[in-house]
Amino acid sequence: MHLPRQTRQLACRFRQTDVASEKAGTGVIMDRETADELMKLLRGKYRAVNQIYDLTKDFLKAFEEGDETNVGLVLDMRGKQIDMARDINSKIENLLKPLGEEGQDVLDYINGYEISEKPSENTKEIFLLAEKLYEELEKAKELDRVISARLEKLADQAHR
Repeated sequence: MHLPRQTRQLACRFRQTDVASEKAGTGVIMDRETADELMKLLRGKYRAVNQIYDLTKDFLKAFEEGDETNVGLVLDMRGKQIDMARDINSKIENLLKPLGEEGQDVLDYINGYEISEKPSENTKEIFLLAEKLYEELEKAKELDRVISARLEKLADQAHR
């Protein structure tokens, strides 16, 4: 469930660059070191988002049980994971910024924009992890919406 992408399609450009690079004997848009660093950062973000989701489930459970102590503890831990994910986002942006438009396209895809064609072989792993990351983030957002709805309902009942 990616958002529509209005500009040039990343996969097409990667494929064109691969062909041009093979002919020219140069590397592709993203050198191996950059790709490895990006994968490391994406894995870290995936772990943080996964923790956010798990902690959100724990929050809901503690909230439903009326366990105020655990609600506070879980919210604190969740906040730390959110901060970690934000820090990783900044590192990803800094890593991709020197790549210009291509780096921005990769960043856009990581952030949920759709591409019309499949990525090339040398970037497939990055794109697969980005898709899994997006799916985990959507699960966490959905759970947040459930919690928000319950909190609103509780607030409405308290005002009556």
